Amino acid sequence: MYGNSLIIVGLYCVVSTLAYKKPHPLKIEKLYTEVNVTECRPESFKEMETIALTGSLMFYIDRYDIINKADCTFRITLPKGNRVALWVEELQLPVQNEDISCSKGEVMIVDSLSGTILNPSTRLCGSIEEEVSTAYLTDGRSADVNIVIPYASNLLGDIAIEVNFVAFKTVTNTSKDKSCYICRKKNGNQENLLCIDNRLKCDSVQNCVGEYENEEDFAVTRDETCTFVCNSTDPVNNDTVILDGVDVCNVFEDCPNGEDEDAVLCARDEIFGPFGLAGGIIIILCIILLVVVITLGLYSRRKVLTKKTKRKDVTKYSKGESPSRGDAV
Repeated sequence: MYGNSLIIVGLYCVVSTLAYKKPHPLKIEKLYTEVNVTECRPESFKEMETIALTGSLMFYIDRYDIINKADCTFRITLPKGNRVALWVEELQLPVQNEDISCSKGEVMIVDSLSGTILNPSTRLCGSIEEEVSTAYLTDGRSADVNIVIPYASNLLGDIAIEVNFVAFKTVTNTSKDKSCYICRKKNGNQENLLCIDNRLKCDSVQNCVGEYENEEDFAVTRDETCTFVCNSTDPVNNDTVILDGVDVCNVFEDCPNGEDEDAVLCARDEIFGPFGLAGGIIIILCIILLVVVITLGLYSRRKVLTKKTKRKDVTKYSKGESPSRGDAV
């Protein structure tokens, strides 16, 4: 029985440690919203107040639906106590004789509270299909997306614009708010950091953009529910290799060049090796459990031996044998 207990405890600990994986959260729909806008009438204004903390404003407007001119504003208002960070993910605003002043048509991101245009030096017109480089930050909880086209004849095609947003608060590097994930700056400057809802981390939607480090990247968060993008590509089809966080720092090299097991990247896991903190805790608990089982086993064995010795002595005395030296008289 003692041996069987040891075997059961040992198997349980091995299986628990090796099989441990953090559950990957599904996208939390109540935190995310997507708004589709399909028309832009002259001097039209639409407003939406939402409880969502992140989302997308999708503008798909047929060029032939615009008569004479376009001048429309869409306002997004987030829950109280938040500010709005916005960035343009996609921009297709094809106009004639496009120039840097965007005089033929443009998109403006405006702080609703102050009326300040947030992109004065970066005019938004023409086409943008590249990595996001700028996040526009409001002072209040509302932001406006304003599309202006002086003459419908300036348009050469349909309008397609995607503006993403996320609710944030400004915090310091020492903030201990557990509901907050701090978007840190790529340049190391730790002033005016963005605090987004911690549930938005590793949810497959990037919310820390522009000058801020991607909270969906395992290399940034060290969170197993995030993904890790290998620097090297698949040698067979030249595709980018993306790993689940649980496959990083686990001793086995999964990236073509093995960067997922880099010593610097995996430094935080050195105490417990490839099992990480949670796996290390399981190992420690298993060791304690094994010690308890062994101690109880030795104690039980000693009691059994003591009983056998006493029984043997009683049998010997009952047969009339003289007690040997050391026996009680």
